[in-house]
Amino acid sequence: MRGLFSKLCLIFVAFSLFGLFFGLRSYDDSVNDKRPIIGNAKKLKSTYENWKASATKNGANSKMTLHLGYDKALSYKFTNATGEASLDLIRGAFSVQVSGLNDKENYDVWLIDNIEGPKKSVKPEKGDLIVRIGTLKNENGSLKLYNQIDPDKFINFKLDLVAVTPAGKEPLD
Repeated sequence: MRGLFSKLCLIFVAFSLFGLFFGLRSYDDSVNDKRPIIGNAKKLKSTYENWKASATKNGANSKMTLHLGYDKALSYKFTNATGEASLDLIRGAFSVQVSGLNDKENYDVWLIDNIEGPKKSVKPEKGDLIVRIGTLKNENGSLKLYNQIDPDKFINFKLDLVAVTPAGKEPLD
C-alpha cells in the first residue's frame, strides 16, 4: 500500500509541476477573460479529486500493473520477451503474462524488495527480500501465471522488481 501512496503522490506532484509551469504565465486580472486557465490550482485539485474518486470506484487505486521486459543492467542475457504483471493489493490476486519466451520450458516468477545499504545495487543480491510466486504455464502460446498471495505477508514488502527466471534458478543466479 505504501508503494501505491508513493505513486499517487508522484502523480499529484507531476500535475502540480505541470500547473506551476503554466501558472507562471502572467494574466491581466482586469480583463474578464472566460478562457480556461491552464495551471489553475482549483481546477487541478478538482481534476485530481475526480480522478481519485473514479479510481476508487473502479478499483484502480488497489491495483498495480508493471510492464516486464529486457533490461541491460538487470537481465543476465538478452531476450525479446515482454509481459505484464498485475497485483491486486486488496485481494492479493497476482497474475503474470509473458510472450517471447520458449513456451516448451518452465519459468519461475519472483517478487523482489531491494534492500538498500552500503555496496548494494538495484540488482537482486543477498539481503534483498525475494519471494517465489510460482511457475508460468503455457496457455495458447503465451506463458501465464495466476496466483493468490496473502496480502498480510507483504505488509512491509516494497515491490521493486518482478523477475522471471528459468525454473529452478533464483534471481541471484
